[in-house]
Amino acid sequence: MPPLKTFGEAEIGVGGEDTTSGGQINPAFVSIQEDEVTDLARAATPVANGRPAEDKTGSTDAKRPPSGRISPSDVKAKGKQFDLVKELTTGEDLVKSVGGFGPVWKADEGQRKDEDTGQPDPDDGLAIGTQAVGVVMASLTHLAIGTIVGLPGVTLPQLTDPNTTDIFLDTAQVALFGSLVHIGAIVGSLLGGALNLRLGQRVTLLIAMPLSLVLWLALAFSPAVWMVQVARTLLGVAQGLAGAAANNYVVEVAHTSVRGRFAGFVDTARQLGFLFAYVVGSTGLSWRHVSLVCGFVTAIPPFIGLLFLPNSPRWLVTRGRLEEAHKALKFYRGPRYDVSSELNTITEQIDRTSSSTMGTKDQLRLLREPSVSRRLVLLTFLMFILQFTGNITIATYVVTILKSSNTGVDAYTSAMLVGGIRVVGTVAFLLLVDRVGRKAIVLATCAACSVCLTVFGVYFYLQNQSADLSHLTWLPLTVLLLYMPLVCALEAATCLLRGELLPTNVRAVGAALMYIFFFLGMFATAHSFPASVSTIGEHGVFWLYAGSCLLMAAVVGLTVPETRGLSLEQIDDFFRAQRKRTDTSQIEKDSKS
Repeated sequence: MPPLKTFGEAEIGVGGEDTTSGGQINPAFVSIQEDEVTDLARAATPVANGRPAEDKTGSTDAKRPPSGRISPSDVKAKGKQFDLVKELTTGEDLVKSVGGFGPVWKADEGQRKDEDTGQPDPDDGLAIGTQAVGVVMASLTHLAIGTIVGLPGVTLPQLTDPNTTDIFLDTAQVALFGSLVHIGAIVGSLLGGALNLRLGQRVTLLIAMPLSLVLWLALAFSPAVWMVQVARTLLGVAQGLAGAAANNYVVEVAHTSVRGRFAGFVDTARQLGFLFAYVVGSTGLSWRHVSLVCGFVTAIPPFIGLLFLPNSPRWLVTRGRLEEAHKALKFYRGPRYDVSSELNTITEQIDRTSSSTMGTKDQLRLLREPSVSRRLVLLTFLMFILQFTGNITIATYVVTILKSSNTGVDAYTSAMLVGGIRVVGTVAFLLLVDRVGRKAIVLATCAACSVCLTVFGVYFYLQNQSADLSHLTWLPLTVLLLYMPLVCALEAATCLLRGELLPTNVRAVGAALMYIFFFLGMFATAHSFPASVSTIGEHGVFWLYAGSCLLMAAVVGLTVPETRGLSLEQIDDFFRAQRKRTDTSQIEKDSKS
């Protein structure tokens, strides 16, 4: 048997054959350590193509392991390692550990290259797990929001029972109980805008959660009606603090490739909050015990989780804390992901659009820029009109509405079904948002919601006309079960657009201003529903909501671009370029005239 050659002497062909020694394999070649795999792949593959191997220094010799003679039994023992070399030389993914050293290598953990450009894939090595943890913890704060808004849906029957020995609410007090929380949320949004700017979204959420727990306790132990109303209003303040902060945090920490799905986690958690309130309120517990359960379950877990997470990298950049921003990006993108390119893009975009975004006045000044103010007006309108699609009204008065529709099904059981189907809608949104797109979802759900609300209104119209509907008692609940997932997907898509269209350097103040109108719309619909039903009937109210859905679809169709697959910086550049084109066209028209 001819002597085995060392790595430097052997010429390795395709599949690892020694072309100079009759196909005999040099075991010195296959006995490699983990840190030699990259150099080995670089050396072996060019040789397989008939070219001399080159290393980083330009040498034609690959990195040489120590030479030496090894017995045939050792060669056989190294068979698995040699299979790895074969996979490298044939271009297959390395999916096994190397000689028992170090972690298992996966197909997406190396430095893959783009097939078109030949450059390293920028998403290579991207970690999803740490992003998911941060997104879930921030989203859980909206679980509390869902329970705050959904509480009246299942507790009002107790509070309006004339035979109760506890607190009793009349018609006017019922309207306030369902709507004052949104007035408090307006105040919370204003405070939250300042806190988001100064302290960041994460710290704002850490303030909101203990505050909400204290206020849940105050509500549960309130001895008088006025204290109940005050506690509900202050719970709205906590809701306002958490609303924009959680959305902004999720949008800013999620990578472009998964931002759509992760942003939907916030809406899913909020719908789970509605479901949780409906389920707990349907167990026979008093409204005071329901408040206690909601407070402890929704406030404590997200507070503990957020303690161990970093601040938003984009917020850190706006504060000039670049080293912390780098660490935060590394935490959320993973140790194998090169964050320098993303960090540079964020920094350049913020530097290019503003020389100073440190204070509230600076952000208010930037909001007056034409490309930004146009987006702010558009989003403010969408956030306001969204509340007139019927979502909040039905969620707040779900048991009352179901009882008045005479479905023949227990109203509390129906409420739990409605709460469950709300979650289904947001989950469906998560599955579709990065495949179908935001704009398409808004247009499709607006049209479908309009049809459902029209049918719902027709049922109530016929009922008010004393028509025989005994054969249609199944219709109201069926329509609600169709409508609820659609309107929840609509809300999720709209809130995602809100986070995407606003530039990073004005997102804190801009989101706070938009949420003022968001909660104003909530207050208007929730507070006016009892009076509106008395004036124009249930059918008139739901037909009004159907028209609002069509109006929203028209505005989105004409003014909103599709943002799927674009980074936040690319979306901002699109609107700024659009504004420049508009200005150029106007100048050309003026010059011709």
